[in-house]
Amino acid sequence: MNNELFQCGLCNELTPFIQKTDKLENAVHHTYAECRSCKGKTTICYTNKDIRKLLYKQRNTKPGKNKEALADNIQAKMRDLQREYEN
Repeated sequence: MNNELFQCGLCNELTPFIQKTDKLENAVHHTYAECRSCKGKTTICYTNKDIRKLLYKQRNTKPGKNKEALADNIQAKMRDLQREYEN
């Protein structure tokens, strides 16, 4: 069992960190942690096929400027996707 805790953004309770993923339309995955107390969802990230391919590429890239640029690109795409689904 995972012993990590996270603080819920809704009720501020410390709760066990259990990562869950919902599959949305257009092959988008919403990854989140759910609070055991209030059942609120704290978003970790949204990913689509393009982002998941970039994450795979990042895992197989050696440290350096290319990996940093790849990470920046991934983060920007994740922010855009999160704005699209949460606004």
